Amino acid sequence: MTGGFSVPSNVYAYEMAHSGNAYAGIIMEFPGSVGSNREYIQAELLDSLVHGKSYLVSFYVCIADSSPFAVNDIGAFFGDTAIFSNQLTYLPVTPQIQNIPLVNPLNQRDTWILVQDTIIADGGEKFITIGNFKDDANTDTSSLAGGSINLDYAYYFIDDVDVHSIDSTSGIYDAPNCLNTEQIYFDFITQDIKIHSDCKFNSISIYNLSGDIEFYHKNNIEKDFKTFWPYRGLFIVNIEYSYYTSKKKLLIK
Repeated sequence: MTGGFSVPSNVYAYEMAHSGNAYAGIIMEFPGSVGSNREYIQAELLDSLVHGKSYLVSFYVCIADSSPFAVNDIGAFFGDTAIFSNQLTYLPVTPQIQNIPLVNPLNQRDTWILVQDTIIADGGEKFITIGNFKDDANTDTSSLAGGSINLDYAYYFIDDVDVHSIDSTSGIYDAPNCLNTEQIYFDFITQDIKIHSDCKFNSISIYNLSGDIEFYHKNNIEKDFKTFWPYRGLFIVNIEYSYYTSKKKLLIK
């Protein structure tokens, strides 16, 4: 593409796609603007969601290098019709998927962060819309060092949007067989965080309560893993499998 919107180099950042060779970009918040300016991405699903069935919804977000702000409030809304608006403001709907800032802060540059949750369909949902559905007063925003002085809004990239049925009869990815099987504890003798799961995991990230990443490791980690840990406090342990992510709190006194 041309006009400053190519991948990986564009007017907002130099960022490789999470997969493939393209991604979308949206304004998540425009502090100080009239009416809480927002942008959204929207797509029609291949099939309508089925009443009563469970679905795993996931997508990856990455803050642009030039963005001076971080916004933790991003969600996904499912509806039976497309949403149209000619107003530069937030959409007044309640998303079925909503990121949880304390568990999943979205303030790490040069990092694709997974947003993921499950829904039970009302039935007939045909369109997915992704963005920030809160007004400025209720949006969790923080300033970031290193952004461009010429940009005065929070800008994020979005990639790999996925909606899959996880009905117990489908057997898709065997996700329920691994979910919530993790055992995470701190060994005070060896000073290690130890993690066990019934399945292999692709990566482990550990965040402090300020949302700063303290540890990251990836590449097909076996079912048992440990790492030396000299810190104390409350941490969020993010364990990413092939098709879903588990988040746990770990308190070390």
